[in-house]
Amino acid sequence: MASTYLIDAHNALFRLVERPPRHAEGVRRAVVTRAKDALRRRGEAGARAHLVFDTAEAGRSLAGTHGRDGDVTWSYAAGSADEAILRLVREHAGAGGGRVAVVTDDRELRGRAGQLGAVAMRLHEWFDAHDRSATPRTATAGPALSASDFGLPTDAIDLDATDPDAL
Repeated sequence: MASTYLIDAHNALFRLVERPPRHAEGVRRAVVTRAKDALRRRGEAGARAHLVFDTAEAGRSLAGTHGRDGDVTWSYAAGSADEAILRLVREHAGAGGGRVAVVTDDRELRGRAGQLGAVAMRLHEWFDAHDRSATPRTATAGPALSASDFGLPTDAIDLDATDPDAL
């Protein structure tokens, strides 16, 4: 069963691209390129991604336009991208065309999409899935913590002879 991924494109742009482009064409290309790479890495036969962009004041002329690059399509919302994504979920969820997943870090949008029957995914969960070439992320280790960091005595505690509430 093929999957359709509905992606909150501006949310993705600002979470995934270190220095986002300033013009609409550069923004679109940056997110489309990442989405094409993610689809290829996921390796799901028949899967496709649809990016939904918000249109700011300066970009109102793009509202309602759309395009395609392979298995990645995009559109510019005439209003809120969140509302456009939810409209698409309502139209496609349960239509027998496969699984619908909403990809965003917007907690409210993930919740609303889940209520409508879509799978909700975080951006890095989708964009970085199965990426064998990615450098593993490691936590930055700080100084080791000690008992005194938690207000506990540094001496060994005999739990048989000490009431923990008395500490």
